[in-house]
Amino acid sequence: MMEALVRMWKWLARLLTRIRRPAKRVEVTKGPRDSDDIPQKSASGLERPGERPTNTEDDEERPSGVEQGTAARDQLDSDRQSERPSGFLSLAPDVLAKTQPLGRRRSLWLGVDYGTSMSKLVITDYDFRDGTRSFPVRPQNGGGQHGDYRIPSTLTLESGAIRFGVEAESHADAAEGVYRSMKMLCAYPTRFYGDTASLPTGLDARDLATLFVGHLIQLGEQAATRYANGLGAEPSFGITLGVPMAQLDDEGLHGMFVAIAREAFKLRDKVDLLHSVAIDSAIDALSVVRKELKGNDPSEPRDWVRSEAEAALFWAHGSPEIPEGRYACVDVGAGTTSASWFHISGKQLGDDFVKDRLSFYGAACAPPGCDAVDAVLADDLGLPSRAEVREQEAKLLAALSDAGTDALGGVLNELAGVFGKASKEAFEKEKSLRRWKGIGRVFFLGGGSKIAAVRDRLTQGREWLMPSPIAEPGVPADLVEEDGEELRDDPTFLLVAYGLSRRLADVPDTFRPSEVVNFQPEHRKKTRLSHEDLYGN
Repeated sequence: MMEALVRMWKWLARLLTRIRRPAKRVEVTKGPRDSDDIPQKSASGLERPGERPTNTEDDEERPSGVEQGTAARDQLDSDRQSERPSGFLSLAPDVLAKTQPLGRRRSLWLGVDYGTSMSKLVITDYDFRDGTRSFPVRPQNGGGQHGDYRIPSTLTLESGAIRFGVEAESHADAAEGVYRSMKMLCAYPTRFYGDTASLPTGLDARDLATLFVGHLIQLGEQAATRYANGLGAEPSFGITLGVPMAQLDDEGLHGMFVAIAREAFKLRDKVDLLHSVAIDSAIDALSVVRKELKGNDPSEPRDWVRSEAEAALFWAHGSPEIPEGRYACVDVGAGTTSASWFHISGKQLGDDFVKDRLSFYGAACAPPGCDAVDAVLADDLGLPSRAEVREQEAKLLAALSDAGTDALGGVLNELAGVFGKASKEAFEKEKSLRRWKGIGRVFFLGGGSKIAAVRDRLTQGREWLMPSPIAEPGVPADLVEEDGEELRDDPTFLLVAYGLSRRLADVPDTFRPSEVVNFQPEHRKKTRLSHEDLYGN
């Protein structure tokens, strides 16, 4: 009996000890972070798509007790704000109240819109208290001032070193070699309309494209670090690169751009591409990352590369101003014209209608683009470089000779032909003029579509689409400047990068033309009635 009482007493003592002991920390992940799409930290502190994050030493510094309790979190946030690191962003009080960090690590995603002539970057903060916040990356000049969010897709060679982007464009006059439109040269070498120059020894167009995407990613890393450090946190993020939709169905081009995205992301750990890099260092770094990635294919390529059309329409799909229905989209870029015809659909959930699907019925992407328009203008007007024509097209078109006008007409016909190819493919999916005549709107994207002559030719001969208005999707509610202020510039050129800055788990179900089956309703067959059918009882 006594032994039983002793055992009971010991059991009660252990129970009381457990009750008094503080609860063990339990990591709680919820919301968008509860997904296999969340990246994991690499050696450099960034994260890679498709892998879950792990605890860091910083996590151990959090207060014990209930995980992320309100009082503890608010006190931690207050302490961080009182110990601002140098270079802290000067945020308005109302903005600062909404950007208090949820932890020491800030979960960010970088959308990379690698353009033929201009590139754009957008970062989305997934730890923003009210949901998400996105902002464009503006490379900083020597004085620390933010510049244009449009980054020249230019590389230059000078004294055995390669420069990128803004610095490359500023040194173009004194450079030994100027390389523009490398994206086009590696994708469509036989239909290249840009200025030609001998490539650096040991590097081809794909190498230069990979190095430039690496430069863009490092610009994004720099901005992410600045932004996160200003909030007392460390950045961790993944990236998505945009590719024309029609190229996703081209196995060779699709594979090439997935490889470029992965190699460029891995170059962060090997070489500094923010300003300039020696040719030998660039060649060595490319060789190392390709050897490390050889045979290690990604489980989900869409973690790395997604369609530019799909990305551009992310906001339109979510915007309450855009109802379900059929639409068209034309993106006249520098090197190619991309066109797509698509259907936004959804379903009824209780009292609400929710848009949940984006189906592309037809898509086409091919040269030429605005570079071909620039080539006609430069040749006809005797200008030494096509770069001098860029963004001056509307003004220079009036000075074209008759021969130049004829040449331009041929280019515009080719642009319209790409749009026509996409529309023909869409019509094959559902052969009904009645269905397509009621198309909602036509979205025009890209710098080339702002040229009146281009827009006029694209709509010419398709009067049956009209009077459908040209769509203006507006500005996404969460797209602001890095400091939280209202976006300063035209958001039109940012919509692709904005859509790419969303993780795969957050984009609507999207179906490419190859995944949409032809809709051919079965017609009732007429049968000849027999004598018995006509006169029988």
